[in-house]
Amino acid sequence: EPTRQKYMDHVSLDTLNKLREITTKHNTPLILNETGSKLGVHSTTYYAANNMASPPDAIMCYQTGQFANININKNYYLDTPLMLISTWDGDEYSLFHAVQKANSYTKEKEEVEKTREELTTSLSSTLEKYGIDCQVIERGVGNFFGELPPKFRSFAKNIEGRKVVNLSTKDMKSLVSLLKE
Repeated sequence: EPTRQKYMDHVSLDTLNKLREITTKHNTPLILNETGSKLGVHSTTYYAANNMASPPDAIMCYQTGQFANININKNYYLDTPLMLISTWDGDEYSLFHAVQKANSYTKEKEEVEKTREELTTSLSSTLEKYGIDCQVIERGVGNFFGELPPKFRSFAKNIEGRKVVNLSTKDMKSLVSLLKE
């Protein structure tokens, strides 16, 4: 996971490239789970793999509902047709919602990037102000240990003692406004 879903912290691009070198050397496929890093969370591209010197052999990414996608390089592609079986009435909605989110990100990329930067700066300085120095906040997501005043608490999820920040663009903007007060 280039961005771990549980804590929303990032594996560096340098580390991903080194993993690719090692897996290539040992003829082992490299598969990335891009669920936590999609939509520009890891970097300014849709997936972290887009920035690697040599791409992974496969990318899997859960989108929403029962919808996920898998991208596989030609060496591992199965040319026998695969079948999609729809077992849930919400399948179409899941696909529609995922496409809508991707289109929204593409259209509003500059605004999203600006908001991510503002949130990272504002949240990092606020955490320092409250004496919280054990933090990993990059590109508007991440985690920290410690307590914030009640007005900020709804923006972070408590997971195993860590406060995890992973917000929609709308909620990022709300938190930035609150942090600037």
